[in-house]
Amino acid sequence: MYKPLALAIVAGLLFTVGCKKKTEEEVALARIPVVAPDTARTPDAILEHFQYAMVRKDPKHLETFFPEDKGMALGGTNRFHRDAGLMRLLLTAEEIEALGVQGLLEKGYISDSWTSGDYTRIIAELDSGRRTDIEPGMERINPSRLDMPIVQGLDEKTAERLQKDLIEALEVNLKGAYAAGLYRLLKAIPVEGWSYVTATAHPNAQGDKAKNDIVFKINETDIAVSVVGRNADESMYIWVIEFKQGPRAIQRLLGINPEAVNAEQGA
Repeated sequence: MYKPLALAIVAGLLFTVGCKKKTEEEVALARIPVVAPDTARTPDAILEHFQYAMVRKDPKHLETFFPEDKGMALGGTNRFHRDAGLMRLLLTAEEIEALGVQGLLEKGYISDSWTSGDYTRIIAELDSGRRTDIEPGMERINPSRLDMPIVQGLDEKTAERLQKDLIEALEVNLKGAYAAGLYRLLKAIPVEGWSYVTATAHPNAQGDKAKNDIVFKINETDIAVSVVGRNADESMYIWVIEFKQGPRAIQRLLGINPEAVNAEQGA
């Protein structure tokens, strides 16, 4: 059974072989909660939950931010996955299982191997002659499904059919699909970067008094803005997360060489 890796991570951070002196980064990460925080009821509490879910690798915890409004939940889920795909952020097979969204994988709405961003890049390389073939297995990708894109140029009947099929697939486990999309998006920030993230709540820029904007920063640089609100039970929900910096730019802010990371991951 998939479980948060909190105990293993904390053990590694707090106790090093031969009493080796802990780095500042290790100390900072060790301060991030090991046990899931209580339900967030104010915008200021959201960062702690994101840090917990991403550092302790507990994607299901993000279901606590699920909107009670079904239309909002569907729209947010769709947008999270679409934006994550464009930024080439994947879920692993283990995370897909933990979130219970294998159905989305089977239908081709998500993948544990490729994203819509990968597909677009490879097709562009084929068109330009920089490569002569797609990667093995990529022929199974359906570009009108992968990462739930907005498909242009379709007749109304076809568009309605595709939208109906997507909604039916999401409704099998909408909470899991929502958390899966949110978790994918938050992967734009490396695990070691979460101790450097700060967050400040502001009134909603569009004047919606029922919502707040949260600005996330690293080293005084805006990296993302989230629009959040409250459900009837006072729990917070996440409506939008818009990243101002891509994964590579965030790595550079943290002093990480993106090229070295991608080479190590085989990207």
